[in-house]
Amino acid sequence: MCDKIQEGNEKYNDSRAIVEKSGCAGPHDTLELCLNKHKDWRKCQVEVVELAKCMRVTGIAQQESRR
Repeated sequence: MCDKIQEGNEKYNDSRAIVEKSGCAGPHDTLELCLNKHKDWRKCQVEVVELAKCMRVTGIAQQESRR
């Protein structure tokens, strides 16, 4: 989980619910772990791509962009 967003925080809970509903919780959590470890998006590109693929497959990216 992100250092600045804690469980129990309303924004975290809302985001977590969207991630879980999308079916992409696994790739999302893997990306979060990578980002917490490296603190650098450039070192987590494999994880970013995997999450993006999952979101495309489930259609969640398009759904969220329409809001």
